Amino acid sequence: FFFFQAEDGIRDAQESRGLGDVYKRQGYWRTSQNEDWSVKAMRMEKSSTGYVGLRNLGCTCYMNSLMQQFYMIPEFRDAVLDAEESEGKEIQPQENILYQVKLMFTALKYYQQQYYDPRGFCYAFKDYDGRPINVFEQMDVDEFFNNFLDKLESLIKGTGHEHMIKRIFGGVMTNELICKGCPHYSERQEPYLALSLYCLLYTSP
Repeated sequence: FFFFQAEDGIRDAQESRGLGDVYKRQGYWRTSQNEDWSVKAMRMEKSSTGYVGLRNLGCTCYMNSLMQQFYMIPEFRDAVLDAEESEGKEIQPQENILYQVKLMFTALKYYQQQYYDPRGFCYAFKDYDGRPINVFEQMDVDEFFNNFLDKLESLIKGTGHEHMIKRIFGGVMTNELICKGCPHYSERQEPYLALSLYCLLYTSP
């Protein structure tokens, strides 16, 4: 069984879906900083738990935690890795969210270092004004969740995976209005991808 140690820290040529080669060809995420090239075995090697983290670039804990939760959903992870873009969409890799998520998920599975640097994803993820993620600005995770799925859905529209987001995360909420003391009743159904839950304040003893 053939293994290789790539420059990007990914092993297993047969199972990496070819993205190890993509890492080698696309060097834009590397910098001239020594820390991006030097791996200290005892401090930077992959955790004994088998899991790989995402580097916090400043205030990106909201993004990192959500993307790792996405990765831990096997159905979603496999669908993203298999998904192709809609025909006619020609987006450069450094601007392509689907491409960057594939790199991230592949790294989380096969990387041999402690964490993956998501700066490529941050650059590809643009706001409504065309600006990339500001890594020093905290963002509401629910807003980021919806924005990310909207962008991803637009990229896979018209492909065999276009319904994967609604299939995995979608649900229907029913709102009922029942009148007290009269027979009037109304019902309205609304689709959703996420539910907002209220958490009561808890004070530790």
